[in-house]
Amino acid sequence: MTKNKKLGLVFGAFGVLMFAFAFANVPAFKLFCQKLGFGLSPNNTEANVTDAKTTGREVEVLFMGVVAGGAPIVFEGIEPTKEVQLGKQTETAYRFVNLSNDTIRFRPVHSILPEGAATRFALKKCFCFDDQTLLPRQEVTMPVVFSIAPDLDSNVERVTLNYTLFQKPLHEEK
Repeated sequence: MTKNKKLGLVFGAFGVLMFAFAFANVPAFKLFCQKLGFGLSPNNTEANVTDAKTTGREVEVLFMGVVAGGAPIVFEGIEPTKEVQLGKQTETAYRFVNLSNDTIRFRPVHSILPEGAATRFALKKCFCFDDQTLLPRQEVTMPVVFSIAPDLDSNVERVTLNYTLFQKPLHEEK
């Protein structure tokens, strides 16, 4: 076999492996996230509860926000913390201020800590369900409605709901 044919076979095999890896990557990532408690749907059906299932137990929820990449946005929870009764639907809000003279588009990504609380936390209404856009100098308050399942681990006394804002191009090609 000539050197060029060997090189062609190596590159061909490499291309097939990359193609296979691309298909295997999605299920592998889902499995990885499930094992670590990340990437759960914000509409976590396992944690969906009604007020009828409340236990009277309360936990403190911290509301945090981070702007990635230095985007000119003020982003904060209206309430830094709130005592939340397990099993009861709770509402809070986050405040956004565009400090620039340009329209800004961003994707809010949420995370819930500790890991065990993520599977018991259900977001009913959240600005994180879609990309958001702020006009120049616009200030807006966006609601978050959630509940925490009554069977949350009894060792968990505090839950952190954190959002990271990632700026996106105004017009993305589809």
